[in-house]
Amino acid sequence: MQPEMNTPESRPRDDLPVLESTRIRLRGFREDDLGDFYAVHSDPVVNRYWSFPAWTDPAQARDYFASALAGRDAGRMLCWAVADRGDDRLIGATTLAAIDRAQARAEIGYALRSSHWGHGYAREAVRLALDHAFGALGLRRIEADIDPRNTGSCRLVERLGFVREGLLRALAGRRRGHRFGDLRAAGARVARRPPRLTNRQARIIPGLSGSSERPGHSGLLGST
Repeated sequence: MQPEMNTPESRPRDDLPVLESTRIRLRGFREDDLGDFYAVHSDPVVNRYWSFPAWTDPAQARDYFASALAGRDAGRMLCWAVADRGDDRLIGATTLAAIDRAQARAEIGYALRSSHWGHGYAREAVRLALDHAFGALGLRRIEADIDPRNTGSCRLVERLGFVREGLLRALAGRRRGHRFGDLRAAGARVARRPPRLTNRQARIIPGLSGSSERPGHSGLLGST
């Protein structure tokens, strides 16, 4: 499914592109997303394999929300709310982080409310982000760190063309995880990708986060 990108006039002021598919929209965060954002990360099921435990106080959501917005930089990080196109309410989040234009690489993460698992929403959101990364941004490699016990998230990225590259014994004091990479530049095997990306390749890095259909992210990423 090819994403529809809103016209420049309809983009948020920080020029974060709005990406859409039939069922979901990737857009910027809004103040009224805070309650739904807290609902995502206060769920122990969603945060089971995340890089931080489930929230127990709405203040944690406010602090994280504020720091995520303040730290967003179109040159280094793109943070999208995943919203249902029907009512535009937040059901998750996905992020392209550590964007390195010189190396043409970035890291991806995602989280989804557990009530929406099992319906392909996470895969749809990640595909939209990847399509933007390899298309508009011209990147050639995307990485994902996923806890090895999070088999649902590992399967999700593998279905999107990522390749398991290794096991991270430790990372920034967090538990070990698989490393998946998307080698769209050089060598190895060609991964599954949207039709217009047929000359590129993808790889995966399972590492440290995510839940189940259940995708997982690290950092600002998450689970499905």
